[in-house]
Amino acid sequence: MNSKNLFSPILLGDIELKNRIFMSPMTRNRVDQNDVIMNIAATYYSQRADAGLIISEATYVTPGGKVRTSQPGIFNNEQIKAWKNVTDAVHEKGGVMFAQLSHSGRSAIPEYNGGLHPVAPSSIAFNSGSHGSISEKSGAPVIPTALSVPEIRGLINAYRQAAENAKAAGFDGVELHAGNAGLVEQFLHAVSNIRTDEYGGSLERRAKFLLDVIDELIAVFGKSRVGLRLSPHDRLSDQYDADPIYTTTFIAREMDNRGIAYINVLEPYNKFDDYIPYPKDDPETLANIRAHFNGVLIANGGYHLSSGNIAIEDHLVDAIAFARLFLANPDLPYRFKHALPLNQPDPRTFYGNGAEGYLDYPYLAD
Repeated sequence: MNSKNLFSPILLGDIELKNRIFMSPMTRNRVDQNDVIMNIAATYYSQRADAGLIISEATYVTPGGKVRTSQPGIFNNEQIKAWKNVTDAVHEKGGVMFAQLSHSGRSAIPEYNGGLHPVAPSSIAFNSGSHGSISEKSGAPVIPTALSVPEIRGLINAYRQAAENAKAAGFDGVELHAGNAGLVEQFLHAVSNIRTDEYGGSLERRAKFLLDVIDELIAVFGKSRVGLRLSPHDRLSDQYDADPIYTTTFIAREMDNRGIAYINVLEPYNKFDDYIPYPKDDPETLANIRAHFNGVLIANGGYHLSSGNIAIEDHLVDAIAFARLFLANPDLPYRFKHALPLNQPDPRTFYGNGAEGYLDYPYLAD
């Protein structure tokens, strides 16, 4: 068997990718007052088109679904047109780009959503302090409105429409965001879902929302152009999975049955560094997902060149998604390949409105 590493090409569904160095979703807040992605995003993303795959920042699918002050949407014509400028720029540079589709559920802050009240599987608020530094407005907990079954089906249709919009915007595929304390994860976890109908109770019923949405995305893009994002070790907004092995086994098997292109797993960062503290006693889920899913498995979270190569060479995963390193190094594949020094990311400019810390990280590839 030929040895593979970060620089090996890989088949993602029906798309041949040039390497296994993927760009992770990263919210950057570069949108206008109507949550339309700014023109500078076309330059930002196309600068990183040498990634095997670019996954967009979390893009919310319907009004009321964002958690931050500034997050791009994909539910109206102006937003679609702006995203089309981005994907055109990426494709012109030979890149491949998927849209990450999201909804914040109970994490949505009314002040940032035109006063719309947050919705969730159940009327359970999270401890707002667990939001960390996401927002200065996250100090007052808001009890979300429990969704009715017709409203749930309306949101499933909203995800399908968002996939249609992503296709119109030129994206090559879509990733369902089912982690980081968003609505899909809120349905998955018993701590936030105490429903007794078809969308609550056993894991199989709590996962029905995720599965219904995935099926709609497949109906739009085909199974080979759909991915799934999971964060089994997250503790954002009081999300907690009492049995992540059972949950990831069930989800991996369901995704394998559907034949989706990939599963993208957010790993505990403290496997490699202490940038974000994660529980050290959580059971390992990556190998468990690998055992039950035959599509492309992506790991994200604190990886570097050496650790990424080892994970691929040892067949633990098929690709690595890099966040902070890609943020600060638009030519990251080139730097990795030639063992060149890396720019250090500046957290001060992670979230903002301008080009500083967005377009001005220097290239060495030139």
